[in-house]
Amino acid sequence: MPSIPPWLVRRYHWILPLLVLAVLAPSYWVALHTPATGIYHDDSIYLITARTLAEGRGYSIESIPAPIAQTKYPVLFPALLAIVWKLAPAFPANLIYFKLVPLLAALLWFRLSYLLLKQESGNRFFAISAVALAASSPQVIFLSTAVLSETLFAALATASLILLIRHNRTQSLASLIAAAFLAAAAYHTRTIGLCLILGGFLALAWQRNFRQSLLFASICAALASPWILWQYLHRSAPDPYLSQENYYNAYNVIANFAWDEKLRIVSTNLITLPFSVPPLFDLSWGGILGLLCFPFALRALFRPGLPLPLRSFLLCSSAVILLWVWPPLRFVVPLLPLVLWAVWSGVPQAARNLLLTAAWLLFLNAAWSSHVFSQKALRSGFWYPLTTETEIWHEFTHQLSWIENNTPPDAIIQANVDPTIYLYTKRHAVRGSQGNASLSWYLDNQQALGSAAEFHSNLTRNHVSYLVTTPWTWFLEPPMLEQLIQENRAAHPTEFRLRDQGILPGSTIYQFTPATAPQ
Repeated sequence: MPSIPPWLVRRYHWILPLLVLAVLAPSYWVALHTPATGIYHDDSIYLITARTLAEGRGYSIESIPAPIAQTKYPVLFPALLAIVWKLAPAFPANLIYFKLVPLLAALLWFRLSYLLLKQESGNRFFAISAVALAASSPQVIFLSTAVLSETLFAALATASLILLIRHNRTQSLASLIAAAFLAAAAYHTRTIGLCLILGGFLALAWQRNFRQSLLFASICAALASPWILWQYLHRSAPDPYLSQENYYNAYNVIANFAWDEKLRIVSTNLITLPFSVPPLFDLSWGGILGLLCFPFALRALFRPGLPLPLRSFLLCSSAVILLWVWPPLRFVVPLLPLVLWAVWSGVPQAARNLLLTAAWLLFLNAAWSSHVFSQKALRSGFWYPLTTETEIWHEFTHQLSWIENNTPPDAIIQANVDPTIYLYTKRHAVRGSQGNASLSWYLDNQQALGSAAEFHSNLTRNHVSYLVTTPWTWFLEPPMLEQLIQENRAAHPTEFRLRDQGILPGSTIYQFTPATAPQ
């Protein structure tokens, strides 16, 4: 068997990343240039709040009939988008510039993850492999090119961890202060950044560095306090989904649910965590791999092989994921390189070459799946993992066009993608339902969005005049909303009139005229 040329061995650390870039660049390019946006609900909220900031109307959500202060998502990511909106205010022509923000954050995240993993593992090939594997995930490609905050959070959290680990070894005060600033910035990007703050504090306190732990916590608290004060001053907002108070109180296990329901939710999340591999890498047998790797990752979290700040952060994040009424997949993505590092640390030395081989097989599978999604996106304008319909975005743009051309400017629309309706048509929109659709998965609650009577009451109270349904399969709501609509059509046949029927099943627009005046 011929040996590997020495020059290739010496230069693999930059040849291999170039090959990875060549394989993944087409998928990232297609995802970046697809016109679809607002497909995840959160991204349209970010864009709406960015516009209000850019145009001097404060940090608010204008998509609903009675605008409210934005208290659900922290301000850092929308503030960056607001700068883009200032420089390029023409929507939707400016979408590619918005998408560049998470993409550049992703590139920074990949670079910082490589530096962290190379430094701590002492194995450059593993660091390249782990980052390449993370970058190949279709979920990571989507989050890196959609207007969402995960990659910015991941970059800030990784940078803070690098500095916390450096402080552990050098006792550098500058590193500690910089780590605190970055941890607070991560918190101002996503609220789960609190796990980074708490993890850093606990790691320092565990090592009996009490003065440093108090300094770190004090800096983080001072920098985080404006957002906490903003939420306090604007609490009790009326919207059941868009306001911080109503949203977070309904989605955490600690403050809600009976004890048997708490147990079911936590145990479901615990069982689901190892099975996050299949959707991350679009792998049918990934659940088996996840089950095999999970014990090694768990073993590493309770052994001194991993730096204490990293272990504290991962344990705090895991606790929040287990206690949150939402499938864990999306929350795992920003932690992916760190989880891969934990698996590497927990695997016996003799099995690490096998693990690297499996990682590159996963990379090839994920890269191929991303290529398939890109082919679909070229036809549909819609890049999203697990998408099955190739015409789904074109169908939605038809609905948007119909709304613009056939509804009065003061019409109020009900849709599960309510802020996206407003973003493109300037028609105010509401979700129209209350509750957490994920309860249908966790607790088999078929009325997770409320009863048909409650749905009718919400439509009437919000002066809704049109209802839009979309068959977007990554949401749990569409079939549940369709059921509520059909029950109301049966109970109130004169109030609902079918106005537009799309090509795809479940793509419809109804006009709603209540028989009684709203109270």
